[in-house]
Amino acid sequence: MRSRSVLLKAADIVFVVDVSLSVNIAALKGLLSDVISKMPINDIECQIAMKSFSTDAKTEFNFKDHKTKNEIKTYIANMNRFAGGSNLRDALRPIMQMFSYSKGSRSYAKRFIIIFTDGLMVLSPELKTEVGNLLGYPNMIVSSVGIGYSVKHDHLEQISTDINTILRPSAHNIWKYLQKSLAVPGCLVRII
Repeated sequence: MRSRSVLLKAADIVFVVDVSLSVNIAALKGLLSDVISKMPINDIECQIAMKSFSTDAKTEFNFKDHKTKNEIKTYIANMNRFAGGSNLRDALRPIMQMFSYSKGSRSYAKRFIIIFTDGLMVLSPELKTEVGNLLGYPNMIVSSVGIGYSVKHDHLEQISTDINTILRPSAHNIWKYLQKSLAVPGCLVRII
């Protein structure tokens, strides 16, 4: 029997999570934990950092802070929702600092920003400028995941690299998207 074993490129992934009152925090935490469960978290393959936003933005942790799935899942389980609106612009403005060597990022890794939100945010010219700036960085993909029942898909389109980077809120689909984006051409074939 033949089985395909896929080699993955290194990925530094920042989860940008909406913790405003309009988001179901229990569903969000469940999805984030499920995504982490599927990923190979280590110094060679995937590293995770996290930033949250409501009225204000907060760096939850950097790449160097949590190195195992259990550490990340424990952190996620203890996250709280905050009062206020969705100020994504403030979360994105300084986000490139998270991709620095001093924060644990790797220069050779593919960079992802995955925004988990219901899209209920003000689409200001400043937000569009921030997203445009991020898309100008080499090796960067900005994806969005719609959370909840009243997702504003047109807003998700405005904050993503393209329509193909708007992901369904499914751990399986998010992981498959990352695998496809990170697969090394000429995958190994392992005989089992």
